[in-house]
Amino acid sequence: MNNKNIYVLSLALIVVVVIWGCSNKQEHLKNEITNIEKQLFNDTTGIIMPQKAQKTIELYSKYIHNYPHDSLSAEYMFRAAQLCTAIGNFEEAIKFYDSLIISFPEIPKAAEAMFMKAFVFDNYLYRYDKARENYMLFIQKFPNHDLRRDAEKSIQFLGMSNAEILEILQADADKNNLEKNQQ
Repeated sequence: MNNKNIYVLSLALIVVVVIWGCSNKQEHLKNEITNIEKQLFNDTTGIIMPQKAQKTIELYSKYIHNYPHDSLSAEYMFRAAQLCTAIGNFEEAIKFYDSLIISFPEIPKAAEAMFMKAFVFDNYLYRYDKARENYMLFIQKFPNHDLRRDAEKSIQFLGMSNAEILEILQADADKNNLEKNQQ
């Protein structure tokens, strides 16, 4: 075998080892995420354990950083946002939703992320201007989505107390019953 053949064979072997090593690291990280996800909830109370949630978010972030174009990164962005919301880290949740919307605008999760972003502004941060803006953007971009009516109702009820919302819903129900009875 001449030196050129040995060089090509060696280079091919190095490429195979590097590719195998990278995919092995990715699989290891996925397994680590799967294992920590199983530990998120307290066995007795069923409540999310904040330290485990934070560790899970860190692993999601590591995966997203290392494999930004992998479709699983979109799922991890969504899960990270949900966990951030669950532990009260609302601004971080917004960042994960934004990352998903920007990085994966064509996947179905992007619509859900846009709705949930508005929901977080509405129900946790009480930034009704941003909530309205994001609900409207959601309706504009996804006019046929299953969550459209929820977005419209959310806009209608922005800033209202539960009692005020119940009063409006009861008045609507009474009106509908009266109309049915008149027919």
